[in-house]
Amino acid sequence: MDTLKTIAVLAVVLAAGCADKTKEADRLNGEVKSEVCRIKETLPPMSATLAAAERDTAVVEAVVMLSEKVRKSPALIAKTREVNALVKDFKPSDRFTYFFDANRLDESTVRQIVEAQCPFEFIDDAVEAAAEAPAADALGEPAANGGGMDEAAMAAAEDAGIAAADAQFAAEAERERLLAEAEVARARKEILKAERELLEERRQAQQNAQMDEVEVARARKEAAQAERQLIAEQRRQAEQSAQMAVAAPKVSCPYNVANPLKCASRDRQPTACAWNFEACGMPRLFKQESKTTCTGKMSADKAAGQIIIVDGCRGLFVPQI
Repeated sequence: MDTLKTIAVLAVVLAAGCADKTKEADRLNGEVKSEVCRIKETLPPMSATLAAAERDTAVVEAVVMLSEKVRKSPALIAKTREVNALVKDFKPSDRFTYFFDANRLDESTVRQIVEAQCPFEFIDDAVEAAAEAPAADALGEPAANGGGMDEAAMAAAEDAGIAAADAQFAAEAERERLLAEAEVARARKEILKAERELLEERRQAQQNAQMDEVEVARARKEAAQAERQLIAEQRRQAEQSAQMAVAAPKVSCPYNVANPLKCASRDRQPTACAWNFEACGMPRLFKQESKTTCTGKMSADKAAGQIIIVDGCRGLFVPQI
């Protein structure tokens, strides 16, 4: 029970440690993105008078310039090293979302960070100048004739202020619309990517299943072929043995009652005498010629084709049948 408690405590401690490292890595990763946006603010502003194609070109050029600055930024390099020190022990899939290498901040990644956190803005110089006009101009200067307020000038200033506000509101709305479209496009891209990955996984699974079926069929075919070859070889050997048995001359046993095998143990030492077990079968003692009994003193060695006589036995041996 104590062991289980210890294991549970260790598991909780490890989980808490992993969560802290992930939280710290997220914080540092956010600082990397914020630093990218800070560097982006140092780029020259882009004019709202550019056409659509010119805007796209300007954004591409700005992203290239920003990416170059980002990769050379000592602050960013230091932050990415801090991230690397934290996430180096993470699984590859867990490390993927972190900028643990400044070289990973290529044009595509930098553009994604900018679009998500600090989008490029196109500034209308005329609107900007009108918005920054002194408040006194909006209220009207004293008229030359006696210090009175010029109502026409006041109305014009008010109209200019309203126009500037409308233009700024329209610009903000357009920016929000572009951001929303970018998010939708990014979501569609992610969906298409996920669908392609799913289709690829299904295709790979089907291909693996087909390969498995082919392997199983091949293994069954090879097993059946091996079995047929084994049966054919066994049949051939049996036929060959039968032919050899038919062709071999019949060997008759040379020993019988009239012509027994004489075998004796000299000086009580074991003696081996040849015996054809195939032709004669097992031997038996036909006549004892020694004074020493031969009971239990004869054994057969079929593998060597011999009978063994021990302990001074001397006798005559014939087939049992």
